[in-house]
Amino acid sequence: MQVRITRAHTALVFAGITTLTLPAIAGTPAAIDRVPTDAPVVFGINNVRSLLADIDQFNLMLGEDANAEMMMGVMMIRGMEGLNLDGSAAFVVYPDMEDDHANLGEDDDDDHDNGDDEGEDHDEPTMIAIVPVSDFAALTHGREPVNGLVSYPLPEDQTGYFRDIGDGFALFGNDPEAVLGFDGSKGRMKANNTLIGQAGQGIAGDSDIFMYVNLAEMGDEIQQAREGMEEQGQMIGAMGGPQAAQGFGSFLSAFDSIVEDGQAFITGVNFDATAGVAFDVGVQFKPMTKSEGYLHNASANARQYLNHIPSGEYFLAGAMDFSGKGVQHLLSDFMDQAEKQDTQGMLKGLNLLGMAKNAKGGAQVLGASNPMGMTGLLTNLYAYYESNDNDAMIDSLAGIYKSADGIDAEGVSISSSFDEKGTDIAGTTAHAYKVRFATEQQDMGGMMNPQMISQIMFGPNLGPAGYIGEAGGGIIQTHTTDQNAYTRAVQAAQGKNTLGALDLVEQSASHLQDHTVLEFYFGADHTLNTVGPMLMMFGVVPEFEQLAPHAPIAMGFTADGGGATMRTWVPMQVIGSIMELVPEEAMNSINGGGDDDEMDF
Repeated sequence: MQVRITRAHTALVFAGITTLTLPAIAGTPAAIDRVPTDAPVVFGINNVRSLLADIDQFNLMLGEDANAEMMMGVMMIRGMEGLNLDGSAAFVVYPDMEDDHANLGEDDDDDHDNGDDEGEDHDEPTMIAIVPVSDFAALTHGREPVNGLVSYPLPEDQTGYFRDIGDGFALFGNDPEAVLGFDGSKGRMKANNTLIGQAGQGIAGDSDIFMYVNLAEMGDEIQQAREGMEEQGQMIGAMGGPQAAQGFGSFLSAFDSIVEDGQAFITGVNFDATAGVAFDVGVQFKPMTKSEGYLHNASANARQYLNHIPSGEYFLAGAMDFSGKGVQHLLSDFMDQAEKQDTQGMLKGLNLLGMAKNAKGGAQVLGASNPMGMTGLLTNLYAYYESNDNDAMIDSLAGIYKSADGIDAEGVSISSSFDEKGTDIAGTTAHAYKVRFATEQQDMGGMMNPQMISQIMFGPNLGPAGYIGEAGGGIIQTHTTDQNAYTRAVQAAQGKNTLGALDLVEQSASHLQDHTVLEFYFGADHTLNTVGPMLMMFGVVPEFEQLAPHAPIAMGFTADGGGATMRTWVPMQVIGSIMELVPEEAMNSINGGGDDDEMDF
């Protein structure tokens, strides 16, 4: 039996999934103990009551655009007697199952082939819900089980089926054979935690709702997805040429590595109506695989390097920690491979491998600028790096700039220089460097004047130019010849007036994971203040008012315990400003405009 679900119903489900809030609950929720270890796709909810409260908050935020069906669904769930609203829940999804459900969910080592083709194929997934109950009899209105199942009326003349599995949990689904055949035994928590690993447990514990995929159980679906990507890659290669094809090939190679070495894919959402939304994505890898070997960096602390770059308005800032043994292993392998592929010897003598091995970490910030003023978008780029050998790193940087001088390829000629002696600025030896790109219009296939592009990016220098020196125990680099800017970089390297000390940056940083190897901070306020007037000028938005300072959108990456995670934190203030900027007709489309088409679930 299939449930017919309209687009409005689908919007309700997805809105519920992506607009949840409750205090983070440490550890994997109890309902996962009842999930079979061979379950291919699993959704988990930490607390039903908090989920419903947060859907209420979401509808309150929408105001006049609140979803009536969503509110009705919340009321129906709250009105279900015997449902334990303070418990956790799980939803197990089996894609394209056959009708033989006799062994559904039993943990075994076979290939899940039913052995015959007599069963009717399902065009849609089968989903079994593991729901928390306080009184099964009250939940089912005292109905007696028939063949172990209790039928339950659903809207639109449909029927669901409950089965009591004891100790505060029951199964629910719309396919009676699937519900009856599902093995909801206790004792799977340890095995499931091993499957999702450190990456998955961290996401499950910090999320209001999460999902994990057992990659070993999704081989057919993954292969189909890859075949589709290969077809897209052929189109990209035909339209974009050899470089585009090579780039897509690298993407496929990374995809294959994840599939081959990966154990579980995990994603989660945490919503706080007063603060913001966190989106988590992670992969746990199989022990002793090549990919897993890169993911042991327990001491990582990328955030510390934000305390060495200048504060002020900015577009983007990033910090990285290269000191972990896993990251060092990755950098070493990458540099080895790059040097092997360097058939023209362009990397020879640059000691990039040595730079990678000595690198400890660093940070960069792209400060505020007016791209329409032709002063150079990148002239306010500041960088700070720490190395086990600062002198050797400066020597390597000098080699890079000197080796670039005289390069002439594909219509671009480069002239560059590096002042090895240096100049005294702010009590440091500042080495001036300069790179200039020269291009011919006819060499660029009639595209935008490349000299204009260079001026937009780098200003009148038509290429990177600035100073490199030592300060605060690390190496600083500016991309402007303004000595005052270099002085600010020196002061920041010494811990004065740094980006990391800004209250709004600290607010967003507090919502990221601990022990990050990478962090990024996107200054949405300054970006919107820069593009907003242009959008108004071109009629995209009717009006625009300059925004007050906002906490930044933040991203954090961890790489430890054999798994990798990425969290994106979006402050509620940023969401509100973007919603105000989006035209009303676009918001109406997002909130359910268009045809109410039906689909099978």
